[in-house]
Amino acid sequence: MRVAWRFVVGRSEQVENNHLELLARADFLEAQIQDLTEMVMALEDEGLRREIARNLSFDGVDAGQHRIVMFQVPASAGGHLELVRQVVLEAQQMVTNAGMSPHPSVLQEIALGDTYYGAGSFRQAFDHYRNGYRALAY
Repeated sequence: MRVAWRFVVGRSEQVENNHLELLARADFLEAQIQDLTEMVMALEDEGLRREIARNLSFDGVDAGQHRIVMFQVPASAGGHLELVRQVVLEAQQMVTNAGMSPHPSVLQEIALGDTYYGAGSFRQAFDHYRNGYRALAY
């Protein structure tokens, strides 16, 4: 009976150790998944920012042919208009940090875009943000 009892106790400890090892592995894998998820999200964000910058660079006829609705609509309606504004501001900051003088109209266009945004005229806000970006890029 003692042998059987030792066997049961030994197996119980082994099961507990295996369980703890599996929990540690699960924690490790969960951390790895979280890291990968954050990396994917960062790449998606960078891709979206690059697409916004590309779209902002169009002018004239090209601008009309390349209007992407999600860039002209605020986040509250499922769009990215606030991110468009942020991309323009970040581009303006990059130009300034590089020692270049941004065209004075950049901040004026952003301010006009903000005025239209506040009035709910999102397409016009986008157009002014685009004008500000183009003043930086050209």
